[in-house]
Amino acid sequence: MATSTATPFVVTNLGAADSFRVNDETGDGDTSPFIIDNAGLVGIGTTTPGALLDLGTAGSTAGVVRLAGSGSGNVTLQTAAAAGTWSMTLPASGGTNTYALTTNGSGVTNWSQINLTSAVTGTLPIANGGTNATATPTAGALAYGTGTAYAFTAAGSAGQLMQSAGAGIPVWTTATYPATATSTGTILRADGTNWAATTATYPATTTINELLYSSAANVISGLATTNGGILNANGSGVPSMTVTPVIGVAGASTGTIGLAGITSGTVTIQPQAAAGT
Repeated sequence: MATSTATPFVVTNLGAADSFRVNDETGDGDTSPFIIDNAGLVGIGTTTPGALLDLGTAGSTAGVVRLAGSGSGNVTLQTAAAAGTWSMTLPASGGTNTYALTTNGSGVTNWSQINLTSAVTGTLPIANGGTNATATPTAGALAYGTGTAYAFTAAGSAGQLMQSAGAGIPVWTTATYPATATSTGTILRADGTNWAATTATYPATTTINELLYSSAANVISGLATTNGGILNANGSGVPSMTVTPVIGVAGASTGTIGLAGITSGTVTIQPQAAAGT
């Protein structure tokens, strides 16, 4: 033991025994003393420190560190009861915001982003942003909801359409359309199963107030209207708009007009068979 003007209390140990020891029991049988050994290693709760600071004795005294907050509270650091034997190496920097402290499996830690492919297992619920399912989509499949999870359809074939099945699994379906527009003026119609071109043809344009009618078999044409006109068919059934309509067909049927009474009865007005003109 010596003194120094720089350091009031100096212990110089030239031997093999501990440099400093504080027992909490009578004699040297204390197994959990405070020790500074001849190599300068500090042990608290152990007689054989193996590091610059060694806390506790495996199997009897746990090594615990308690850090007090400057305002209040304490944080205690301690190992598991069966701690194993391993080392932990801290990263070389303070890390990046949102990064996690990860290990290489040998206790060497690093700041890194979580690898969602290799570091995450299990099924992530929908409430946490997952699918609540483990299904793997195939190329060309579509996602749909089962009511509790996400699932995927099978892949469809080229040109198919997705058809709803209500609350069931949506299905791919093949709609049939004319491959080419072979007839001018035809339009698409549903036949209950597919879409097909009409046999009848339609005009490409119409004028204002024009009426559409069948001017020939499977031919839809436009019929112009006349101010104050009445739709009137001739003896061949061809319609026209005229302000001087003719009722009946000369030589075939008599034209008649029936006037109904407000309460009952009908008065019929008709010409003689040979009506003249």
